[in-house]
This record gives sequence, C-alpha cells and structure tokens, in this order.
Amino acid sequence: MPCCRSGNSVVPYSDIENTPVIPLDGPATQDLPREDALGKLNEIPSEHVSRLVLRYRMFRLISYLTPTAMKVKTGVFYDKKGLKKFKPRISDVICAIPAKSGTTWVQQICHQIRVKGRPFDFDDQNDIMPWIERASYLLGTDLNAEHVANPRVFKSHLPYHLVPTGTKKIFCFRNMADTMLSFCKFALPRMGISTARALEFLEMLILTGEVKDRLRDARNWWSHRNDEDVLFIFFEDLLERPREVVTRIGKFMDPSFDDDKLVDLVVDQTNHRAMAAHPTKCAPALPNVA
Repeated sequence: MPCCRSGNSVVPYSDIENTPVIPLDGPATQDLPREDALGKLNEIPSEHVSRLVLRYRMFRLISYLTPTAMKVKTGVFYDKKGLKKFKPRISDVICAIPAKSGTTWVQQICHQIRVKGRPFDFDDQNDIMPWIERASYLLGTDLNAEHVANPRVFKSHLPYHLVPTGTKKIFCFRNMADTMLSFCKFALPRMGISTARALEFLEMLILTGEVKDRLRDARNWWSHRNDEDVLFIFFEDLLERPREVVTRIGKFMDPSFDDDKLVDLVVDQTNHRAMAAHPTKCAPALPNVA
C-alpha cells in the first residue's frame, strides 16, 4: 500500500487523503451485550460482506478480533463508564496505538524512560501500564491510581476522538501489510486456526472494514501530528533509527529530557532480543472475553 515520504514528512496512505472522516461516536458507542457482537456484524450494508461474515463464523470471532467499529459498539473494548471516572493529568502518556503496530514496544520504551532503565521488575505490562478502555471493565483496575513511576503510562487501541483529552498521546503508524500479517500470526493460533488459512482471514479483515477503519484512524491522527499533546511516530523508524525515536519519546514525556546514556540503555533494553527474553511480561495473555 502506498506511503509518500518527502524529507522528514511522511504522509501515510496519502491516496485516501480526501476520504471523508466518519466518527465512531454517537450511536456507535452504545453498550451491547457481548454475545450480540458477532450477530451485529451481519448488519453491515453490503450483502456480499454480510455473506462473507456468515461464512467466517467458523473462525469463532471474539470481541477483541472484530472490526474497529464493532469493538467500540460492544462496550468490551470501550468501557465508557470506566473512562468517565478517569481523571486525566496533563503529564499522563497514552500509547494510543493500533494493535500489532508497536503498542507493546512503545509502552516498554516509555516505562524504561520513566524508571531510568530499571530491569524488568514486573510480572505483566498490564499491571504497570493499564489498558485504559478495558482495564476497569475487565480487571477492576483503578485508572486513577498512582503508577510505579511518573508519568503515568496507559495502553490504548482507541481512535483519536475517543482517547481521553488533557493527556499526552503517542500514535505509531506501521505499514498496513505488515500490520495485517502480524495480526494473523497473533490471532489465528489463539482461535485454533491453521496459519495456512491466513489469506482467508486477511480477506475477512479487509471486507469487514478493519483495514479501512485503521486507515481512517491513521489519517485523523496525522491531522493532529503538530499538536503539542500528540507524538506521531513510525514503526519503521523505530526499526531503523531506534535511538532517534527513543530520544523523541523522552523529550515528549519530559521536555527537559537530555540523557544520552539512558537513551542507549533504553534502546538496548527494548530491542527485540531483550523483550523476547521476557515473553510473559511483554506479551501477556488477553483475558478471554468471548
């Protein structure tokens, strides 16, 4: 898929620049019983897509694998009641990153910066960086509690317009083809489906709107890239120039950040080798909400 790069300015999927932005608030935020989530997919207007969704019932889709709009509708991925109780701080950092686009990686970078490179002294990332739209609903987490260090850092997959205001927000964009392939590798084993059927699963993601929703969300974030409370980064830059991106994240969290030794330590402790050594801490299992 196209991505236009000019100097330091990158316009992700510029070919959809004129695509109307369709917000997911209003009726789309209604809380629905979880058991209705899959059935609601059949309300998608296109008859072809509706038939396709019926065909993919065999995949036993659970709430966190439905298209973005559906996630918001279910109330499982978007706990409005819990978020209403959240009292944001201007220093709070929300890693509002789409699934399989660097969420865990960026979270760990933020955590390593705030604890000055301390070792992996936690059992589960969710314990020290709550998933803001579902931690209260599923785990009873107090979103207003203090964290192990400041600033508080939260995880989120919410689109821009649903992320709590009055906070700092980091968005990471990843090449969509790589994102979808990574999503397949993540989702299929958890549903007991052979990876040989990955192409069928990708077809379902595209035709039910998952890719379109992600691109729309990326475009919304891009339009806010110059806001003081938004940091827009690229997954590919993290791969190619991790030190540069870690420095940007550090300065975003704290404008006075200036510690080359810490940057080097954070880069070393958040590379693939280091994080792969702690799989249960950096890739915790999701609660079963089917």
